[in-house]
Amino acid sequence: MKRLTAIILIFALFALPAFAEDAAEGSGEPLFTTVTVHLQLMSEAAVLKEQTLIFELLDGSDSASLGEKTIEINGETPPYIDLSFTAPAYEIGKAFFLHIKQGEAELGFNGSVGAYFTLQTYSAPTADGAKLDYFTEFYMTLIPAAGRIVNLKLDGESRPDLALYTYPEGILISAEALGALGLASARLSDGGLTLSKGDVSLLLYPDQLCAYRNGEAFNLTLAPRNIDGGLYVPVADTASVFGCGIDYSDDGCTLSLSLGYASAGQNAAEKLMNGKGITSDTNYLIWVSKGEYTVRVFKGQRGGWHQINSFPCAIGAPATPTVEGVFKYYQYQSRWEYPTYYVGPIMRFYGGYAIHSTLLRYSGANADARVGVRISHGCVRVRPENIKWLTDTIPLQTTIYVTA
Repeated sequence: MKRLTAIILIFALFALPAFAEDAAEGSGEPLFTTVTVHLQLMSEAAVLKEQTLIFELLDGSDSASLGEKTIEINGETPPYIDLSFTAPAYEIGKAFFLHIKQGEAELGFNGSVGAYFTLQTYSAPTADGAKLDYFTEFYMTLIPAAGRIVNLKLDGESRPDLALYTYPEGILISAEALGALGLASARLSDGGLTLSKGDVSLLLYPDQLCAYRNGEAFNLTLAPRNIDGGLYVPVADTASVFGCGIDYSDDGCTLSLSLGYASAGQNAAEKLMNGKGITSDTNYLIWVSKGEYTVRVFKGQRGGWHQINSFPCAIGAPATPTVEGVFKYYQYQSRWEYPTYYVGPIMRFYGGYAIHSTLLRYSGANADARVGVRISHGCVRVRPENIKWLTDTIPLQTTIYVTA
């Protein structure tokens, strides 16, 4: 297992009370112009390597940067440091994001550890109820980066290159990464993003809990966010809309997340294969439709097949028809040779029946390149580039389903 250095743990938690002293004079609700983090270096911080740490405060509404603060970690670093950021005048209740933009360290905040936190300003009545206290200051500790193992799989493929952002409400993942699950993404001029597959679409906006599924509004459990120039979307909500299976576990040391291919928005071939309950001993399935002169290739598992390729084929002549039924790809052969031509590679699935190339001259020229016709002695012929893709991709024991 590899350590994913891009992982950033995010915990949206309230700060411990601290009295705000920067309220502006005026009528109505007071305004504030600073956000302060009181940072304590724990005893463990003594093992922090000498480095430069950069902290950045972001606006909770649009993720705009509100400034950076730098700390030099060395033998002279004091045990207590105040990070005071100036913000445009705001009312209490405003949220900000604080993260460690540079450096190998993490923040401890109300029992949680991470490199990125939501700072929610708030007010509370005094003990006698006579007035309100305003809280715009936050108390945190600086500790060495703990490191964490993250196992992320998309459609069965390990993706250690991708970052996840974990909140109490759920997990965010890059919208672009969801292309591996069959979801197309498109950014809109108004800042929104559309995810789609087939006839299912999801419209999301950064920092908004309201989204639109096929044009109808519904609430998300976690708002999308713009992070490092990309839009990150909620895993659970997206998986629910598009029918992506989820397998998730987190013991504090290792986070494992597996997302299956989107089952919503299936094309007609996917609906047919999944409706028939066809199984395979591998993660692949081949369907030969004689009536359409087409070979289709699917990936996944029973009930969750998704099409990954298709190409035209030739089938058995009327006097020597291609057999029909459910078979297994049980033998690979490089070629079958004849006096003036050869075919190959060969994917045998039933006796002498096989999927193989169209007829090829030993010189490399085509002897008979026709597809879309009934012409063979019973085998399924595909173009040379297609049989190469098949034999490079499809493992033995894959189901081959042949229909009329």
